[in-house]
Amino acid sequence: MLEVAGYLASAFTGIVLGLTGGGGSLLAIPILVYLFSISPLIATSYSLFIVGCSSSIGFIHYIKQRGINFQAALYFGIPSIATVFCIRRFVIPYLKNSTVQIAGLQVKEESLMMLIFSLLIFVSAISILRSARVKKGLYTQKQDFNALKLFLTGIATGAISGFLGAGGGFLIVPALVLLMQLPMKQAIGTSLFIIALNSATGFLTDLHYFNPEWLFLLKVTTLTISGVLAGNYLSKNLNSSQLKYAFALFSIALAIVIFLKEIFTTLIY
Repeated sequence: MLEVAGYLASAFTGIVLGLTGGGGSLLAIPILVYLFSISPLIATSYSLFIVGCSSSIGFIHYIKQRGINFQAALYFGIPSIATVFCIRRFVIPYLKNSTVQIAGLQVKEESLMMLIFSLLIFVSAISILRSARVKKGLYTQKQDFNALKLFLTGIATGAISGFLGAGGGFLIVPALVLLMQLPMKQAIGTSLFIIALNSATGFLTDLHYFNPEWLFLLKVTTLTISGVLAGNYLSKNLNSSQLKYAFALFSIALAIVIFLKEIFTTLIY
């Protein structure tokens, strides 16, 4: 029953991505961990594949409309991709079955990763709630080009993708608008391109230490991409602002549930 729910949720994730244009990839990890009973470390790798394929569908659309700034992708992408590679190659393989002591409690790596992921979902949801202000001028006060800030933001995005298998678009888009002075539409297209590169780098790096269940992974990814296409079609006739607001509230609730569950599990064990 949980497996069936997992496949349905995968399609729902794609629909959310298609309707809202982002954030939905954060649902992939909870679905893989709680519905398919996959360990968080492996789930991050699977998520990289799913997110990468879904982002590729998006940036291909933007390429056709010349909506990707490849110079910005180069500046931002190099530190981001390098960070993803280093984390997936030299850090993730050694986290398996490890424990961390926090406030006197022994926290397993699985619980720690999900706790961090719940915080990431929360931050992303707040970003989505604030995104309506983008169109109202939130990012109109642009800054002079700052290579250091761009470099550090690229590293932060790479860390999010490397450790948690998430896209990090809520960091990339504001950085490209503020620091690279890109129009919002071009920033979104460039962000999808960077996310696809990060995801591909991370997943391909993982292949040296684990063998994915390809049939399962392809089924989940196909359902997610089908949902993206369906969501893109439906979005033409629906209010995207209201959808993003509803999804953000749902994400906040999800983050709280994951956080409490993992805290409760840690206290028991």
